[in-house]
Amino acid sequence: TWGVLNLVEEDKLDLDQPIETYLSSWKFPPSEFDNSAITTRRILTHTAGINREGEFKQITSPDSVETIYEYLSMTKVVYPPGTSHNYSNNGYAILQVLIEDITDQSFEEYMTKNVLEPLGMTNSRFTWNDTLGLKMATSYNQDRTVAPHFFYAEQSTGTLYSTIQDFTKFLQAHLSDNPVLKKETQEPLKKNQLPEDFPSWSPNMDQALGAKIYGRTTSDENIIGHGGLGRWTVQNQVLLNPTTGDGLIVFSNGTFDYASKLGDEWLFWKYGFINYGTQMNNLNRIIMILVIGYLIIISLFWLRGIQKRKKSG
Repeated sequence: TWGVLNLVEEDKLDLDQPIETYLSSWKFPPSEFDNSAITTRRILTHTAGINREGEFKQITSPDSVETIYEYLSMTKVVYPPGTSHNYSNNGYAILQVLIEDITDQSFEEYMTKNVLEPLGMTNSRFTWNDTLGLKMATSYNQDRTVAPHFFYAEQSTGTLYSTIQDFTKFLQAHLSDNPVLKKETQEPLKKNQLPEDFPSWSPNMDQALGAKIYGRTTSDENIIGHGGLGRWTVQNQVLLNPTTGDGLIVFSNGTFDYASKLGDEWLFWKYGFINYGTQMNNLNRIIMILVIGYLIIISLFWLRGIQKRKKSG
């Protein structure tokens, strides 16, 4: 999102023009819907009507990674753009192609020169290279065995290698003018971008450009952030109050949900609310417990009835 908005500041991109206006190396497949209604803004807010993602492949060698175009071969427009929220990694893979087509640079090169380096994120890259001299943490499976290192074509959705220190610099950049984005350009990153009458995808979680809005404090401050799960025991959670500068960054591996649970605890401890996803997970557990409880009660009554009939017989 920051890379895209940097292009907006340079007058190279209009968020509300059809994105195919700027795409030269890839086009959407024909669909029953109006592809010209797919804009960069809608992709950034996951309302462009694009399916979630392509096939996850177990690629453990950088020499075997497919191209971004092969990854996007499974991309479809599955509902009318602008009518519903549907989280889409495919959409962000398309933004990777958009950046490359507009700048005539690789995604890695553009993001490094225009976002990472200006923010002082010198230990962050979108492509892993052993010659960088960076130390990557060992990744673990849930059973504590060492997990393989996977590689992806879709760099924009899942290959950012970073550190807590570097990512702190990224969150701090949300608080003021910086070498990448002016403060006014950042406003859509912190405020809900969905219309008031937009079909709600959850009762209390809105969507900014790129980031989710996890909730509002009693002082009406938005809490923005994002979580991620990768292959399938690398899990991260980032949360930020752009008004106060309070935030949380958790990078974890060897678990499906450690980072998100810490994020939930922080939100509840700091602001007294629980995000919608956790509410739904807890609701499902409660429903399951109630169903099991009712079945046990019914079974006990049934067994008691059998025993009474035997005594009376």
